[in-house]
Parts: sequence; structure tokens; C-alpha cells
Amino acid sequence: MEFIKATSRGHEFESAYDVEEAQLAQVLSSFLKGGQPFFAVDRTDAVDESIDEWDDYFRIDVGRYIGDIELMRGLKAQAAEGLVDLFPDWRKSTNSFDEDVELEIRAGAKEYVDTYARYAVRVASGDYSALFDSPIKSQVVQSLLHCLPQDMPPEDALRKLGDFFASPHFREAPIIWISSRMFAVLKDQVKKGAYVECGR
Repeated sequence: MEFIKATSRGHEFESAYDVEEAQLAQVLSSFLKGGQPFFAVDRTDAVDESIDEWDDYFRIDVGRYIGDIELMRGLKAQAAEGLVDLFPDWRKSTNSFDEDVELEIRAGAKEYVDTYARYAVRVASGDYSALFDSPIKSQVVQSLLHCLPQDMPPEDALRKLGDFFASPHFREAPIIWISSRMFAVLKDQVKKGAYVECGR
């Protein structure tokens, strides 16, 4: 870690959320224009465009995280436990790898829609704390809605996003392409007997 800090000259990767949002906005734009479901990788989505330029650099390292560490640990443990709880059903699955990829893509689309729906219901009911404590995925859908024509009726906008989530464009976004295959590989390993000690 010290080597990376010393040689990166202060450059950092963009947050995963920002990269995810940029990728989905790009493929949505292509979808809306009737373009091909092809994603043109642009490294500036993930790193500063000036990363190759020489600069005089000095580093001040502040090594203390200010935040609710216990909450973060608890959420990580909860996510891990939720994943492990899926293993028994995965072991019984007879799906092919491609079928598992397809299931993961559909589950990813459903998660975007569901988290946004919960967010919208909370805001509509006057629970404005949803603006601050909703899952970050709900904000991805909110930002995608801004990519649609501003005069489009809300129900048409949501229908258009539904079409997008079912399109080849959505599945070609790197965040979706990679994550769906990562989980399909994990499922395949579980079905072949890996992580038995993690099962219940």
C-alpha cells in the first residue's frame, strides 16, 4: 500500500458508483439513439485524464477513517452472510453457466428497479430521509431518468428504462457484463463443491 501511495502521485480511481453511473448512461444513450449494443471503453470513466502527465507531487498521508466503522463492518458481514445463505440453493441448481449469467443480468436489472421503486415510494410519502439513506443503486436510476427527454411523461420514462434494462445494451455495460459472470463463476464453483464449509 505504501508503494502505491508513493508512486500514484495522488491519482485515485473514481468511485465504483460513478463508474457504474457513467457506463450505464453511455449505453442508455446508445440505446435511445438506436445504436449498436457496443461499449466503447473510456479510461477517463475510471481515472483522471491527466494521469499520464508529469507533475511535481508531494504526499500528505492522513491514515484515519472518520465514519461509523462498526456500521461498515456490520453491513459487510451482513452482505457476506446473505451471499453464503444462497449456497445451498446454488448447489441444487442444474442451470448451465450461460443460464446463470442470464439470471444474474435479470437480477441486476430487477435490483435497479426495486431499489428505485422503494426510494420513490418513500419520497412520495414524505419520508425525505430517503434522499440520504437509500441504497446508492436507487440514485443510478434517478440519474438515468435525467438522460431521457425532459418532456417525456413519467410513466413513459419508466417504461423506456424498463425496455433499456431488458436490452442487449444494458447487458453489454462492463459493470453488468463482468458482475454477472463473476457471480456465475462463483455459482459454478459452489456447484462443483467449493466453499462447503460456508454452507449451512
